[in-house]
Amino acid sequence: MHDLSQIIQTIIVILIIGSFITFLCLELFYKGRKKQIIVIKKRITEHQGLNTNRSKITSVPHFTVDCKYPDSDKIKTFGCQSDIYNELKEGKKIIVIVRLNQIITICREKAYRKR
Repeated sequence: MHDLSQIIQTIIVILIIGSFITFLCLELFYKGRKKQIIVIKKRITEHQGLNTNRSKITSVPHFTVDCKYPDSDKIKTFGCQSDIYNELKEGKKIIVIVRLNQIITICREKAYRKR
């Protein structure tokens, strides 16, 4: 019984370390994908949390955009920063770079090539 417990603990530790390494590699090496989206709805939600000094509770805005790809009917929700949120217009097609369900940048290219 002791050997089985030791094996289970080893597997759990390996899984935790493996998922940490995978997440680290994604953050460092994955630059995102260029996608064409159609903006359906934009919204700002408030998130309550502690400030940087951890002395007061403050509200932080969270910017989200509901989009769909031109060749699909599924609606996806992406997060973004406030400057990107202000540039997006509802009902418009736009080319963006998406990384881990976040809109990173808006592409300014005239021609869009699908990969």
